[in-house]
Amino acid sequence: GYVIGSIREPCSQYVSLWAYGSAKKGLFRSQLLLWRNNTNSNNSTHTNITTHAAGRRSDRTSAASQEMSFNYYGQDAPSFNTSADVERFHRWMHHPLVQGIVGNRVRSIYLEDLDGVDCFVYVEQLQSSLIDCLQKFEAQGGYVGWSTPLIASMLHPNNKNKRVGGIEINSNNSKAFNNDRTSTSPNRNLLGRPTHVKNNKNDPLENHQVLHHASCTRYFNAASLVQEIQNGPEKFIYDTFGYQGCCSKEIRKVVNARRT
Repeated sequence: GYVIGSIREPCSQYVSLWAYGSAKKGLFRSQLLLWRNNTNSNNSTHTNITTHAAGRRSDRTSAASQEMSFNYYGQDAPSFNTSADVERFHRWMHHPLVQGIVGNRVRSIYLEDLDGVDCFVYVEQLQSSLIDCLQKFEAQGGYVGWSTPLIASMLHPNNKNKRVGGIEINSNNSKAFNNDRTSTSPNRNLLGRPTHVKNNKNDPLENHQVLHHASCTRYFNAASLVQEIQNGPEKFIYDTFGYQGCCSKEIRKVVNARRT
């Protein structure tokens, strides 16, 4: 089959992961708290735990979790961009479970040589790289519904019409889709989605992640921290995918071919 992967600049991904945890969401936040709690438990010398003692232990665990949250995650919602929160981010970046996790996740999913991936979608260039991958898929004999409203809206939000994949796309498809998205009917939210459908962070037309934290450079404001990412476990991402540096959206080259 045809395999499409996705990639994101590591520093911005770290910021997003931290901000998500600061909003008290995500499995990784829970794992971080559990790691701290287990560490505290392993240091205990008690072997016989009565009901009363178990209650005290539970209180200590809860207190440890609150302390962990206060020390490592943002406290000033919704943007978590105060000086104190930036310091918390720096502390979080040096936690043993955090260091290298972005690079390790890419390796575990795609392997470092990227073998088995036909095309990569870049989060920073989501629409254009997704369209490029779809065109390459079609060139190999796959079918792409270019006239579907979502794809048509990505192709030409302003152009009257455009020919892609041998099909002329009429701008009415795009307009109809955008009008539907902005419907304010009782069954839809302000983005035009059904109210029972949660906002998708991977929506190629809408990305609201930036509303939950400041710019990437606000958090990576220390040269030493930048160097730790660019020359650490994530170095192969910069070398392979062409990101020019920490927090940069500029890409020198695009990796889109399966390696054999």
